[in-house]
Amino acid sequence: MKNPMRDFLTRLRWDRRMRGRRYVIRYLSRGSPRGYEEVTSDRLVEVTRDGFTYLWRGEEKWIPYHRVMEIRDEATGKLVFSKEKKVYSFKP
Repeated sequence: MKNPMRDFLTRLRWDRRMRGRRYVIRYLSRGSPRGYEEVTSDRLVEVTRDGFTYLWRGEEKWIPYHRVMEIRDEATGKLVFSKEKKVYSFKP
């Protein structure tokens, strides 16, 4: 089964045309006072079948896709994905 979010994050990590573009990934975090945390795409370490890993303060954190709330282009603010607003536009 295809997973558009996984495909998009893989492109951010490996596609040379996407390098230099930063996206902000907001995900549900029960331990955070705000209820969510954000990470930029330049911190991605690995994209797997069920989630992604990013580097934070020298440690790797794994986030499953179902916890991703929003992905937006940092420079323009354009939403690529939003659970709340039902935006599913995985095109740069």
